[in-house]
Amino acid sequence: MIKKFSTVEFLKTPKKIIFEGGWVLTGQIFVTVVNLIGIRIVTEFLPAQTLGTATMWLGISVLLKNIFIMPLLNYQIRFYPEYVQKKKITAFNRITLRLIIWLIILSSLLFLIATITLISFNFILSGYVILTIVVLFFLVDALKSFYINKHQAERKQKYYALWLIVESFLTYTLIYVLISNFPSAEVYLLSMSVGTLLGIVIFRDYKINKNQTNEIHNLNIRDIIYEAKKFSLPFIPMAFLSWIMNLSSRYFIGFIGSTYEAGIFIASFSIASRPFIMLSGIATLFFRPILLEAFSKDERKKINFILRSWIIAILFLGLLTLVILIFGNKLIAKFFLSSEYRINTLVIFFFVGLGYFLLAIYQIFENFLFAMKKTKEILLINIIGTFTFLITNFLLVTKYAITGAVISITISFALQLAAVIAFFIFQNGGRIVR
Repeated sequence: MIKKFSTVEFLKTPKKIIFEGGWVLTGQIFVTVVNLIGIRIVTEFLPAQTLGTATMWLGISVLLKNIFIMPLLNYQIRFYPEYVQKKKITAFNRITLRLIIWLIILSSLLFLIATITLISFNFILSGYVILTIVVLFFLVDALKSFYINKHQAERKQKYYALWLIVESFLTYTLIYVLISNFPSAEVYLLSMSVGTLLGIVIFRDYKINKNQTNEIHNLNIRDIIYEAKKFSLPFIPMAFLSWIMNLSSRYFIGFIGSTYEAGIFIASFSIASRPFIMLSGIATLFFRPILLEAFSKDERKKINFILRSWIIAILFLGLLTLVILIFGNKLIAKFFLSSEYRINTLVIFFFVGLGYFLLAIYQIFENFLFAMKKTKEILLINIIGTFTFLITNFLLVTKYAITGAVISITISFALQLAAVIAFFIFQNGGRIVR
């Protein structure tokens, strides 16, 4: 039987939901502002070539996390409400954390062995210090994601927001102090690693909540591994595809052009994509916990109401953001970029902004597929987008460099959005729930 649902009740009941939404908004706005100021600091003290090198290594760390850790983190966030209902959440958390630590150790060893081998054969030129720092950042970033997932699943948005605020402030303070005296890729990455670690030390929460009545039950780790593998395996190729779509442009530009051009691209890309990443992040943090709970209880009217609300919010705020980005591009570039990096900003801002606006809309539908446990469908749609991205990047970057890269971003995300809409129209009868 479907539970009766009132939109008025949904909006009013939770004073807590509005309270949480306020914290999400506050945290994301603060972090976005700090990050944009941080970009200005970085572009003042780091030459474009050094920034290009640092962010390319940072991208490798993100790739490690996406392939080895994110599939399990997706499993954690999706099944968290179900283990709360089973009153086995404490054991679930302990086992998940243990698995994440083992995956961090395994993937770090594989990365070091592979990279040191490539260095020894002169396939890549790098020092061992930066490799160690990359592994350190990967480790702390993966652990941070576990605790962040836990905060989000328990709707502790206040703690999550405070975590982001304090961590971003500490990180960019460290970056400013250190790179102003020692402007190098290693110091930049080390500052980010230490800032993330400080956030974990201050805000991690792994105590049993006294307000919860959940009993501690033992779970069989093999059952968790089997369930996680079944749900998460499609996320492994998906994680790689997502990395290609979001981060590989810098490598195309770096290899076809130079790390200097990659640095120029990354600085403007970071500014143009940030507002839409923030907008999508706020919406996801606000709506997804409610959505997953609604799916777990089969509250169909509530699910459809969440979809409508989510789409309206993204369309209105996204279009407003895009207009500000386009017409205010000169002022934004002057404020957030040093003179060396203010190259072709209108074109980069327009195409990256449009692309990430389309991505924010796509991620609404992706979250619904995620809640429906249709991971294979998400994988197929990501393959379509990534295949388009690789072809357009190869054709456009070789001919138009940075301009080609940003046009490729827009085309790929547009096709990805079209594919997910087509799925709901033709395969799911235009409905989220049947």
